[in-house]
Amino acid sequence: MDIRAIVKEEFIVLNDDATLSELIGKLRQYEKKSCLVFHNKKYLGLIQKRHLLHTRLDSSTTKVRPYVQKTPILTEDAEAVETAAVLYGSNLDFLPVQREKEIIGVVRGLDVILLCSTLPELLKIRVNDVKLLRDCTVEKDDPIAKAIDLMHEERVDHIPVLTAGNIYGILSYKDILRKYLNWSPKRDISVKFNKMAGSRGAEVDMPHLASLPVHNFSSNDNLHTVPPGELLTRAIELMVSKNVSAILVQENEHFLGILTLKNILGTISLLQARPGRRGYQVQYIGLRDLKLTENQGQLLQKIVELESGKLQRQVRNELMLVLHFKTHDRDAKKQKYSVHLKVEYPGRILTVSQDDWDFETALHKTFDNARNALKNRFKGEGKKEKGITKRVHER
Repeated sequence: MDIRAIVKEEFIVLNDDATLSELIGKLRQYEKKSCLVFHNKKYLGLIQKRHLLHTRLDSSTTKVRPYVQKTPILTEDAEAVETAAVLYGSNLDFLPVQREKEIIGVVRGLDVILLCSTLPELLKIRVNDVKLLRDCTVEKDDPIAKAIDLMHEERVDHIPVLTAGNIYGILSYKDILRKYLNWSPKRDISVKFNKMAGSRGAEVDMPHLASLPVHNFSSNDNLHTVPPGELLTRAIELMVSKNVSAILVQENEHFLGILTLKNILGTISLLQARPGRRGYQVQYIGLRDLKLTENQGQLLQKIVELESGKLQRQVRNELMLVLHFKTHDRDAKKQKYSVHLKVEYPGRILTVSQDDWDFETALHKTFDNARNALKNRFKGEGKKEKGITKRVHER
C-alpha cells in the first residue's frame, strides 16, 4: 500500500532569501505548520514552527536560510509503513514527495496514520498498547519558559498541563506560537500584546513573555479524550476528524497520558520489523566508533530499516547487509563520515560506499547508490537475456 492517494498538491513554498516575517505571514495566512524552502528551484528543506521558538532576532530582516532543516524526500511509491517510519525517525509530521527529482506534493502524518489504520496488523491494537506521553508534564502556573525548555529537551510537540495532580489542558508548539508570533487573536492576552508581538522591537519589549504562566498558552477547553481500551483505529479517526495530533487518554476521569501522532507513527513503523515482514539481516562494523547520541542512534536504525526494506523488495529475495562505518579528521572540529555497504543475495554480491560531512546524508546516499547499482544490474541482465533469446530465434 503506497502513499500515492494521500499526496497533497497544495503546499507553501519560500525561497531561502525570504525573511522570517514572510514565513510567519504565510504560515498564519494558510494555517500551516511547515513551509518548504527552495534555492533556485532546488529543494533545501523545511522550516517547522518549533524552530522559531528560541530565536531572538528581528524577523523583518532575518533570512530563513539558517533555520532550514534537511529532511528525507519521499517518492510516490513509498509504502505507508515505510513513510510512518521515516516521519517517526525524523521527528516530523510533514514531508515532501518527489517524482523524477521534482517536488510534486507533501504528505501529512495524520493522513499516513489514517491510511495505515486499514492494515490488518493494526486492527487489534488498542490505545494502551501504544506508548503514551505521561512523565513529561508541567503545572498550569509554571512559567512558559520551563515548558519550552522541557519540550526541546524531550523532543516532544505536546505536553500535559496539570493542576493539583489532575489534567488541566494540553500545551503544544502551535499554542505557544499563537502568542509568540501573534498566530491567532482568539486566545491572545490583549490587544496591547498583539501590537507588541507584531512590532520590530518585540524582542526588546517582551522579556516578560517567558515568565507568563503556562495556562495562558495551553488548550484548556473542549479537550478530546479516549479510554485506554479503545481501538487505536478509532482514536486515529477521532484525531483526523478533529485535525489534532494529540488526544488525552483517561479512564473514569483519571488521566493516564497523551496519545500523540508521533507515538502512533512509531507503533506503525514497528510493523515492518515483525516476523514475516522482514527479509533481510544487517551487520554493523565500526558503529561504536561513531559515538552517536541516543537520538542519532534511533534515527540510524529507522533509516537502515526503511532502506533495507526497499532493497529487499527490489531484489525480491533475502538479503544480508554489512554496514561499515568510518570517520576521518577525528581531531578536527568537523568530521567526515564514510559508509561502506555490502549487499549479499543469492548468487550475487554488491558493494557501494559514500563519504559526506553529514552522517545522515552519507547513509542515505550509500543506500541510493545501492538501489541504482541494483537497478542497472537488473537492467543489464534483462538485456542479456533478450539477446540470448533473439539469437536462439535466429537459429
